[in-house]
Amino acid sequence: MSSSYDPTDDTTNTILTGLLPVLIFGLFNGFKNDKKKKLSFINIFDDFIIFGSCIIYNLITGIEWYQYNSKFNKILFLVSGIGIAFLGISLYIIFLLLRIREIGNEVNNKKTKWHDRSDVYVYLLNFVLTMSSFVGYSALLNGDTDGLSFDYNHISDYCIKNFGINKCKNLNVSILVVYYFGFILMLYCSFRSIFSENEIIKKLERFTNYFIKPLRWLHVISMIIYPAIISGYLISTNSITTKIAFGICSISFTRLVEHFGDGPEEVNTAISVYLNQGSDNKYKGQIEKLTEEVEKITKSIKKQTIEIKKRTNVTNISTEGIHKLRNKQIEIEGLTNEINKQMEYVEELKNVIEEQILKY
Repeated sequence: MSSSYDPTDDTTNTILTGLLPVLIFGLFNGFKNDKKKKLSFINIFDDFIIFGSCIIYNLITGIEWYQYNSKFNKILFLVSGIGIAFLGISLYIIFLLLRIREIGNEVNNKKTKWHDRSDVYVYLLNFVLTMSSFVGYSALLNGDTDGLSFDYNHISDYCIKNFGINKCKNLNVSILVVYYFGFILMLYCSFRSIFSENEIIKKLERFTNYFIKPLRWLHVISMIIYPAIISGYLISTNSITTKIAFGICSISFTRLVEHFGDGPEEVNTAISVYLNQGSDNKYKGQIEKLTEEVEKITKSIKKQTIEIKKRTNVTNISTEGIHKLRNKQIEIEGLTNEINKQMEYVEELKNVIEEQILKY
């Protein structure tokens, strides 16, 4: 007697709600020390989970409906998919290489130029991920066109036939919102990062930091939740797809939440760099002002030291006043030593402040 029981549904539930979360939690919990390193396998894996969840279902949808595309859109999808994959991997490798270089620059107290800073490439990487959200799902809407279509109201016949006009319209609106929101945000963040040394940009940062950071958080959250809603609910054709889509979203979101509010010593992944970049700029400005004050004090102390040395040399001119000036000379020498100690302390303080500025 054959059984009608299908274990697929229960297997999916067990893996997504039990085995996989426990495995990932145990893995990251066991590598706590490695997570604090600027470059480690566990941090790379963390980025892979979060970034992978943003693009996996976009590409799956494009592949699933590939057969219904026109010849032009089949070629366009392949070229776009390969190009996005190549750019994404290349930018992440550059990010890792620059992290290694930044470690060396911190040790040698060297400043990093904009084109050698890892955060610039993190913004470019997120821009590529944003593009992928458009390429994957847009194939379902525009795959029947014979050329590049800039008609944002166009919906393919097979989308309407399989999912209905309302779902297709909702899909179209969601694609445009996520794509243009990410595009504008990445354009601004990249521009600000490249010209970060410009005085006008520095002043602008003090104002924009209050809302740019929350917007970056919202952008990443939307990039994670968006595929789950589209593939798991809006155009889902079976319960397995729905469970897998929301399962991936849940795991990725759990990893993402852990990076909200990472301190400077914890910003060791690409996603954390993106979420928390510029969070300490207000302290950076205060440190720079303090450095200027220290430099003024140092110059003042040096001038006083020169004057004291001149006054000390005067005591050698007159042989008659040696006895009277001897006590004064001893007093001046003691004051000179005290000032020298203060200068050494100020120099040490200045070096510490400069190291902090380089880190930020």
